[in-house]
Amino acid sequence: MPKICPSCNTQCQDTELYCPNCGTRLANVRPAQPSWQPQQNSWQPQQPQQNGWQPQQPQQNSWQPQQPQQNGWQPQQPQQNGWQPPQSGAPGYRPAPGGTLGSKPGFINIVAIVLLVAAALNAIFGLVFLIGKYNTTLKYDVSGISGDLASMAGLMDDVPSKVNISDIYKLAKEEDVFTGLHALNIFYGLALIALAALAVLLWLRIKKNSRQVPQLFLIYAVGTLASAVVYMLLFHILGTESQSMYGMTAKIWIPYYFYTWLHFLYGIAVTVYSVVMVPKIKNIFTA
Repeated sequence: MPKICPSCNTQCQDTELYCPNCGTRLANVRPAQPSWQPQQNSWQPQQPQQNGWQPQQPQQNSWQPQQPQQNGWQPQQPQQNGWQPPQSGAPGYRPAPGGTLGSKPGFINIVAIVLLVAAALNAIFGLVFLIGKYNTTLKYDVSGISGDLASMAGLMDDVPSKVNISDIYKLAKEEDVFTGLHALNIFYGLALIALAALAVLLWLRIKKNSRQVPQLFLIYAVGTLASAVVYMLLFHILGTESQSMYGMTAKIWIPYYFYTWLHFLYGIAVTVYSVVMVPKIKNIFTA
């Protein structure tokens, strides 16, 4: 760099040791500084520095969309030891005790209603048999020819053709026919009333989910069918009389009252249901 002579201010070459103008030694003179030059500490465009500002980059600990973590929240999945809906086939499964008819299978609800209807009918017709206030007809059979006794009116004036059952009772006392029929009807009427009470009791047990329902239902069904069968057999014996006239034997009998047939058919139905269906649903009765 050029040097300036301190004595005469003559600009000298950097390689000169003495001023060419005045001869002053230039060895210790610093090279002349230009009036302006970039300085190390002057402004420069900012460069990213290691400790300076840098554009923010996603960091490992910065916010990221939440992902299910092993220990974080995850959608709940059924666990082996957690709650699961009870399965009817699982060991130890038992329905909750109590309940009402609405919680039972649909068919048992219908059966419960049928029990109430049957109880009402048994109570009504039980009283009918007890007091002996229903109408009946007399049938005959002569040499294979049968029909209503009314068609033989005039031939057997001492036997009514179509009467109230109470008149048959009177005839039994006077003519010694149909003996024991009155007592049979009384016992049958009492049996119907007892079955009505048992049906109501069974309905209450069904409503309360009682464990006694299967046993009570079987007793009720067998009692219904047995009472109908026994009554029909005895009525057939006691309600039939044979008489001889004009060299022929005529058989006269009293037909079954219509409710007896209904009672018999109903007894078959409830017995089949108690044997076939009740064992399959007995697990719903737990109280």
